[in-house]
Amino acid sequence: MTPIIQMEQDLEKRSVNGAYIYFGAWVMIGIATDYHQGQPLLFWSIASILGVLGVTRLLAYKYSKKMMAFSHSLWHNLLVLNALGPALVFGFLFALTMAESEHSTLFIYLLMANLALISGGAVTYSPNRVLANYFLIVITVPALVTALVLPQERGVEAIMLAIYMVFTFFQVKLLNREYLERVEQRLQLERLARIDSLTGIYNRRFFDESLLLYWNSHLRSQSAIGLVLIDIDDFKAVNDSYGHPVGDQVIKSVAEIIKSSFKREADIVARIGGEEYAAIISEPNLGFIEKITKTICSRVSNAPIQTEEGKIDLTISIGAVHIIPNVKYTHGNFYKHADNCLYQAKEQGKNRSVIEAIL
Repeated sequence: MTPIIQMEQDLEKRSVNGAYIYFGAWVMIGIATDYHQGQPLLFWSIASILGVLGVTRLLAYKYSKKMMAFSHSLWHNLLVLNALGPALVFGFLFALTMAESEHSTLFIYLLMANLALISGGAVTYSPNRVLANYFLIVITVPALVTALVLPQERGVEAIMLAIYMVFTFFQVKLLNREYLERVEQRLQLERLARIDSLTGIYNRRFFDESLLLYWNSHLRSQSAIGLVLIDIDDFKAVNDSYGHPVGDQVIKSVAEIIKSSFKREADIVARIGGEEYAAIISEPNLGFIEKITKTICSRVSNAPIQTEEGKIDLTISIGAVHIIPNVKYTHGNFYKHADNCLYQAKEQGKNRSVIEAIL
């Protein structure tokens, strides 16, 4: 998961409570001040707007994955609307209490509510600094503009609001930096959890998860998928003769050769056992698999591995399968078939590949 996707998902989770907060705050203020009786039309109009925005936010959250898959721009625009719409409503309401005396009974309540919303919004939207700053602008600028037009009415409060807004801008900057640092740390831990510590390629856990995901994806699209299993021949003899540190050097060197042979980002290369590796190939043709397995075998056998004990001659055996997935055949069968091909390569004398296309 990229930092941007992580940030977007965090924003969505953080902001979903706004569906209740704005509507609830307005209803409480209206009832506490009897505004719902004194100005029923405006009160219920605002309540309806906030209610619709709240429901929109909840629906967007419920169907988030489907919406993002359908149109990321639509998902993003709804997120921005849900963030700025209610804030703009409260910003204009507060400005209205400053400009019109008939609404002044709401002033102190909306002042406290807006200060609380500014603080909460700064924290909620701090993952996206631009969105957080726009939030601060739409909730405060209407009141500041009103104060400039009518300075004799609420000048002191406007100055206090402006100072608080500037202070919060700096707080958003700090919160955003801290958030990005935490996200990077979390992504780093996730990367470490799926990476084999010795070779730097993916580990068995990530391979197993990826094989299932790739299989299901290619089953839906009815596109070809390839699986390559690679095993170092007679590796036990290397450990027995040179020791485990040299064995680790050999495992790492072979991993580098395999990894460098698969140049496409969609291909998954992993260490799935002590001296065994695997590669999942997306949408290959049979000729590509034949060519790349032959190349890997040749690179390993023709270039002795350099270790602290000197050069060591090695060979590898490869089993590979090419298939267009079908519902009668599982990803587990797919793996077993490739493993059987690897076994045949060993039985046939090692230093070779056995490849099968499953129809």
